[in-house]
Amino acid sequence: MTLSEMAQKDFDSIMNSNKIDANTKKKLQKKAEEVYEIEKVLPGEAVGTVAAQSIGEPTSQGALRAFHTAGALTVTGGLARAKEILTMSRSIATPRMFIYPNKDLQGHPKKIDDFITKLIEKNLKDIAKVRKNMKARKIIIELDNTEMKRIGLTKKQIIEIIEEAMKVKISETDKGLEIKFKDTPLKKISLLTEKIEEITVSGVKNIRKAVIDDAYFEETGETRIATLGTNLKAVMQLEEVDSERIVTNDIREVESVLGIEAARNALLEELKEVYSGGMYVDRRHLTLIADTLTHSGNLQAVGRTGVSGSKESVLARASFEETSKNLFQAVSQGQKETFKGVAENIIAGKVINVGTGTIKVMMKQK
Repeated sequence: MTLSEMAQKDFDSIMNSNKIDANTKKKLQKKAEEVYEIEKVLPGEAVGTVAAQSIGEPTSQGALRAFHTAGALTVTGGLARAKEILTMSRSIATPRMFIYPNKDLQGHPKKIDDFITKLIEKNLKDIAKVRKNMKARKIIIELDNTEMKRIGLTKKQIIEIIEEAMKVKISETDKGLEIKFKDTPLKKISLLTEKIEEITVSGVKNIRKAVIDDAYFEETGETRIATLGTNLKAVMQLEEVDSERIVTNDIREVESVLGIEAARNALLEELKEVYSGGMYVDRRHLTLIADTLTHSGNLQAVGRTGVSGSKESVLARASFEETSKNLFQAVSQGQKETFKGVAENIIAGKVINVGTGTIKVMMKQK
């Protein structure tokens, strides 16, 4: 029996990294093949149930390692992160990215510092004081020249950014900038003031903070930037970064930018990160979860709006949640129960299609 391509690749990598001699490697190869044969999944094995048990125990005990901390950035981990992943949350608590500067920036601290300044999102309220004058029906913008100089923006550029974003006309005064209104309702002026404060004038939108990952630098000697906030599409377009190595923990963003296969790999890596500490969870269980949540071609949550709610079996859907709704819908649409899964067969008291239940005995007459 030989190892699979991936298993053989992992085996060779371990042997080479530990500088194992040829004779020892040959003996270990034979032992690895024996273990590999024993560990193969047999036909009829309830792999879903085993995977659920394998991740359910450490999850319920809360023995999950917290996420990596890079400098001053702490990312949600443990049970909270596991829930975000399995429910496919559209708004995660602490979105983060790992950005690898290209070779031209590596080893040049000043260039990297300048890039981090360029990367962090700056809103108008960060470089100016925005206030409204309801009596005069105008919005006043008082610019901070020191902060503008630090991020490399001129007054002319600020005016162009605001006018393009808000479709308004700006006039210059001794105190700064003004936007005057004639018949605009006061409530709308108030809302416009809030929107103007949030206009992005510099950096990448949603990247609220960025620091050098000191732990990674000490381990590899390579500079990596950790960010709080994520914008995969915009960061990939920056010439200062290695676009093929960017990592984000926002799985839905990966799907929208790179597709479902990339999202599946990102999902698997996030699951491995969550379940990497405390109790061991076999990679195959996590792979099964990642495949189940992405096999339809779109990301699906675990629950009635996702995998459990999209099962073919009427009884399986009804046994999970919203029993009456699922049964009435099945009756009205003339849906049939095929009894192919586990849950529906248990409900009906039939033999489940697992283990020996997959075997059909036939008698042949001579």
